[in-house]
Amino acid sequence: MEGVYTDVVRRYIDMEKDIISVVENSKVKHPIATAAVTGNRYWKDFLMVSEDYKKTLSERDYGMFLDKSRLDCKISMAQYLQFSSEVTVVDYIIRNYSGFKNEPKYNGKKNPECSFEYEGRTINIEVKCPDLSKKIEQENSEGIKLFAAERFPDKNNYIQAKEFIESNIRDGQSIQNIDRLDNKQKDYLIYAHQKFPVSNSSNFNVLVIAVDIIQDMDE
Repeated sequence: MEGVYTDVVRRYIDMEKDIISVVENSKVKHPIATAAVTGNRYWKDFLMVSEDYKKTLSERDYGMFLDKSRLDCKISMAQYLQFSSEVTVVDYIIRNYSGFKNEPKYNGKKNPECSFEYEGRTINIEVKCPDLSKKIEQENSEGIKLFAAERFPDKNNYIQAKEFIESNIRDGQSIQNIDRLDNKQKDYLIYAHQKFPVSNSSNFNVLVIAVDIIQDMDE
């Protein structure tokens, strides 16, 4: 794997010199590239974040950060939101706390995003950003919205509710199931637990979940 990381670093060996050129010549509609072309503040902020990373991370880890940004590659919105959520949180920690460590390993090869020192304790951070594309598609679809059957304590109640609605809606209308996100949150907690050490007097673990609006936390 060391050879792979070396290749990544070599690929971006002059990135700090020509990162602007790489982004502006990108043939894909990357959010950062779009911001660069329009002169948006978002682009300038990315350069500042990149500089924070460059000063703090090892050459290997900085290369991995740039590779993860996929500046000259196609990137889905879900991938980009996960990347930007991680970077925003980690950069804040880099700028405001001491004892920063990038992706510390605790349980085998599993590692959280970072850790830092605070009042004699090691604070470990894991960041997740749920892919809401399916939920958005469901909410934008035509029809009456009904939360999925598995959220009803008694499935018969769901069937009865659906039959009642179907018998009282206009012709041509339909009922659409809407998924809730609490199972996804449970998955994040389990996944983060596998990365973290046990919380005690010397360790404290934080799972950050990035959502679009505060109401998303209800789900």
